[in-house]
Amino acid sequence: MALLEPWDLRVSPASPRELPADIAAKLRTPDAVEELSDALRVKLKIESGLDLGHFQRNRDRFIHVGPVVTVRYAPKRIWDNEHRLGHDAIGAACVPGCVVLTDASGCPDSVLGGVAAQTIRRGGAEVVVIDGLARDIDEVTEAGLTVMAARFGVRSGRPMAQAIAINEPMRFVGTYVATGDIAVVNQHGLVVIPSWLGWDDLRSAL
Repeated sequence: MALLEPWDLRVSPASPRELPADIAAKLRTPDAVEELSDALRVKLKIESGLDLGHFQRNRDRFIHVGPVVTVRYAPKRIWDNEHRLGHDAIGAACVPGCVVLTDASGCPDSVLGGVAAQTIRRGGAEVVVIDGLARDIDEVTEAGLTVMAARFGVRSGRPMAQAIAINEPMRFVGTYVATGDIAVVNQHGLVVIPSWLGWDDLRSAL
């Protein structure tokens, strides 16, 4: 008898914040990630920066600011070829210009490839940062998506991984992230602007 594990994928509604134009302009300079990390840490005591220089990336230099979409994966307990990577749901949850932060740290194989990149890019995503593995990097790049991942490789995660949560709060690498946050990311790392931080407080720190 073949067993089929139930797939419980939870998708919460997104609540993106619109970034004021003056702040957006300051956060699109080449050294914005480093300066924002220092400003939040020193002036507001907020620790939300992540050093990702050890991650692999498909572009040598970039800077992007966008609302956060969170995605969490878990291993399947029954390995099969049913597609549970949730790329259609992720694409549907994306908003224009978003940064998808993906926790796939418990899954050994890829959760993003060329076809997935096209789906997620059509949803509006600009950058995907994966604590896990990505593959088909040339195809991902051709789709117009910037990707940073703990590892690049070749093996599909379809037999062994399943998306379990989209747009839920989660721990990502070493910080707390949630929908409504804004990520500022470059090739070296990222800083998260918490959803509860007022714009005037951020302006005073910058």
